[in-house]
Amino acid sequence: MANRWNLERAKKQTTEIMMFGLEEFAELVKEEVDKRAPGSIKGQTKVISGLRKIKIVNDHEAAAFVEFGTPAHIITPKTAKVLRWVEKASGKVRYAKRVQHPGTAPNPFMRTGVGRAVRKVKKAFGRL
Repeated sequence: MANRWNLERAKKQTTEIMMFGLEEFAELVKEEVDKRAPGSIKGQTKVISGLRKIKIVNDHEAAAFVEFGTPAHIITPKTAKVLRWVEKASGKVRYAKRVQHPGTAPNPFMRTGVGRAVRKVKKAFGRL
């Protein structure tokens, strides 16, 4: 009877230790991702803990577009009649009913942050 109790106790403690380790790893991933996130995406990464499950998410509306890039596309106004922007080089205000956007290259800040966190943990455990 005592052996069974010890096994159950060891199982529970092992699970608690593993969850603690996962939570700490998730926080490390969050830090690494936020270090690499551009602009207003920085600081938006969250760790969501559940029953034996941890998710790392960034709900910023542009996060996926930044992470994976975008193909060339047309931009049209949603609520106004025209688009308005200021050219960086000249400072001139420009207007248009539609604009052909050239697309954006991927900036894999989340994948890079996860990879960096994995390398740090492997190094800490002497596996790199």
